[in-house]
Amino acid sequence: MSVPAHRLQPIYDALDNGNYKQSLTLCNKHLKKQPTENIASQALKALSLVRLENVEEAILVAESVKKSSPTDEHVLHSLSLVYRAINRNDLIAEIYANAWSQNPKNEEFAVLNFMGLARGFDFKPLQATAVKLLKQFKNDKYLFWNVMTLLMLDEVEKKKSGKSGLYLTLAERMIEKAEKEGKLTNFEVLQLFILILESAKKIPVAIDLVKSETGKKCCKVEVDRKRLLIDLIKEHDESASSSEINQLAKNLIEANPDDWLSYIDYIHSALKTITPESVEIVRTFLLSQQSLSESKKMKIRGPYLAELELDRIIQKSGELKITRNEIFERISSYYKRFGNVYCCFEDLKPYLHEINQDELELLHKMVGDIFTESEKKMKIEFHKRMTNFKKIERFLSFVDGVSNINRSKELVDHYFETLSLGENLLPTDRQHGDDYLLLAGHYLIDEFVTSGNSHILIHVLELMEFGLLKSIHNFQFKILAIRCYFRLGDSTRALQIAETLDIKYIQNDTLRYLRQIASDYINFVSYLITDDIEMLGNFDNVVFPLVKTLSIYSGNQREIPEMLVKAYQFESYSKIPEFMKFYEKVTNSLQRVITIRQTVRLELLRRVNGNVVDEYLRNLDFSVFQHGSEGYSDNRDLTVAAEFHSAKSVMKSLSIDGEFPKSRELWVKQREFLPKVLARFAAEKFEINEDLLKNVDHLRKTIDSKDDKDNELVVDIVLLSFDILKHNSEKKEFNVSISEEIIQKIEDFASQISADSFELNVFSMSLRKFTVLLELALVTSIMIRSFSRSSAPTKKQKKADSKTLVSIFEEKLKSQCTRISGIINLGLKRLEEYESIGKFNMELSVPWDSQLK
Repeated sequence: MSVPAHRLQPIYDALDNGNYKQSLTLCNKHLKKQPTENIASQALKALSLVRLENVEEAILVAESVKKSSPTDEHVLHSLSLVYRAINRNDLIAEIYANAWSQNPKNEEFAVLNFMGLARGFDFKPLQATAVKLLKQFKNDKYLFWNVMTLLMLDEVEKKKSGKSGLYLTLAERMIEKAEKEGKLTNFEVLQLFILILESAKKIPVAIDLVKSETGKKCCKVEVDRKRLLIDLIKEHDESASSSEINQLAKNLIEANPDDWLSYIDYIHSALKTITPESVEIVRTFLLSQQSLSESKKMKIRGPYLAELELDRIIQKSGELKITRNEIFERISSYYKRFGNVYCCFEDLKPYLHEINQDELELLHKMVGDIFTESEKKMKIEFHKRMTNFKKIERFLSFVDGVSNINRSKELVDHYFETLSLGENLLPTDRQHGDDYLLLAGHYLIDEFVTSGNSHILIHVLELMEFGLLKSIHNFQFKILAIRCYFRLGDSTRALQIAETLDIKYIQNDTLRYLRQIASDYINFVSYLITDDIEMLGNFDNVVFPLVKTLSIYSGNQREIPEMLVKAYQFESYSKIPEFMKFYEKVTNSLQRVITIRQTVRLELLRRVNGNVVDEYLRNLDFSVFQHGSEGYSDNRDLTVAAEFHSAKSVMKSLSIDGEFPKSRELWVKQREFLPKVLARFAAEKFEINEDLLKNVDHLRKTIDSKDDKDNELVVDIVLLSFDILKHNSEKKEFNVSISEEIIQKIEDFASQISADSFELNVFSMSLRKFTVLLELALVTSIMIRSFSRSSAPTKKQKKADSKTLVSIFEEKLKSQCTRISGIINLGLKRLEEYESIGKFNMELSVPWDSQLK
């Protein structure tokens, strides 16, 4: 028995408005009246429960609905939403398969069954379903669904065996037949044919296809067809067909004189053999495009930048001579034309590398003399050009005797000149002189590297915090501030700023490294945010950022299947392999692997006091360590932070060990096996089994680390603790010599930390060492509790002696742990005096003299 649609409308409205408690109440009212027959209300109840995160009850209700083999589309849709929420795409396929079997002529059920299988990446039954769809409903779309699925099956087969097989052959034959029958009618179907030919390594056939009438019919935009041809020719044999590429690229440039990719293709294809004649032909064409743009008053950068690229290729080859004056003239000419465009420096950056130190002064003079009187009156244009000039100056390490401090002061003065020009800007806009302030910060960081005085970073933060008051969305200010705060050891303020970056979706994988502390590696901006953040002692406050980072990966499990469904639905076949690659890259993300291990490490550190750590280890789901087992995908974007120097990296300068990013391969292995071994220590009964021995063996193989001695010490103490427990298991006694070795190693490490450990210059490193010391205490306390549970001496005296030894050992560790906690709390309180910078809202005042305090 079903309920009329209008009776269910209030439930739908409550769900649409996010009022899930109300929708659940309404469902229960309906079910009270009709407890068994009303499957529509039951399905909506399951949906309400899953939205309220009551997953277990939602599954039970959904299962009862599924057993009734529903065919009502509204019920099926509600069930599909429930199963999608719990990532059970296989059940979505199952309910629609049942509905289709009961209604064989219902094409919608058939298609939804296909989409359910697609969500689960289950390509074998997906291909079989595509065949059934084609036979039953005679729609050419299903033919291409079948071909696409065969191609995906071939990709799966290639990963297993390393070569293509029957699936690819079948896909190729089917699409060739479709082409002969004139069924290829759009660009995406053409792309599908090309994908198959590329997989079969038949690029010449693909080239002929694009040139054929079928290619012209499917790709109606001539520019797109020519670009496709260039890409295919380059993939096949670029050198053999350079003349064809050259002509195609020339045609594309004539159609769009600012098409940079075509300029690159044109120049490289024309200069396969660099001769005076070939260079002359290219330069003549580029000059003609420049003249054309000037005559039409088009301010396009392509032809001018292409001439610089031509000079770079000639100079790099060494086959022809090109005078320095020519290079200087073209760089200065480009700057003169486009110096008032913000991207001018980035355009010139690849070509400034060709300049020798001896030529810096000449270039500096040539560029510096270009400020026109008209631009000086147009203040915004003047400052745009000046900003690019200052970036070039820094890039070339121009030396004129001016100190880093005074150069920073000059840049700050320029910045204040621009503030009045930005009074009418929107709150989301950047101030015209923001890059002045960023450059000033970079010069101050140079001074910090030279002097080692961390107080200079306070002045950098003053500049960045002040800049953020005027340009609240300037992410470059935020990135530099985050790095400086981490270098000083203040994770609290760094995280506050990181949250304002408002990192979205995939950026959690590519940008989260920004929250890392200064001592470790850089990853897109995620390494700037989370890497080793647990080492700064602020354990409770960093849990949420780590968990939030991981949310992207669970979202990936739900959202990529939906993208795949949409690609099939709208026949965007070229996107399906891209979505699959994207799925694999995110699933096997290096940042994901690091963050999972960080979270486990942090949860252990948070439980350092008390037996709760044992319970946490016993309940830990070690399946999370399987992610990335097929090889890590490093998705980190290392270009997001602005760098203006040709040799110095500001990000590396703010790293304690000067390495940015740092290799993580060994660390990842260590942090996988450490908790696995500790979990065996924390078991109710310590037993030496095959898994434990295997994990200990893996851990021993990671002990040869040369770049992270602190982490190596933790591994060493874990292995020594294992030796104690193993000795006790075999001989039923406490190994005094190993315990003394552990205590000695910990005391030696603790002796590195002096009473001055919370001076600003060493604060960040001290927090790291204190956290490692805390971790050492954690490891040994777990071992002691394990020993106490498992030791059972036969003689009373022996038992008493063991207890005495254990007590002494434990007391020493407890004392050290208490000392650590007290010093960390003291250091964090002392750091609070620096956090007043975050409240800075008055006129900027910085002591620019060399005696920085």
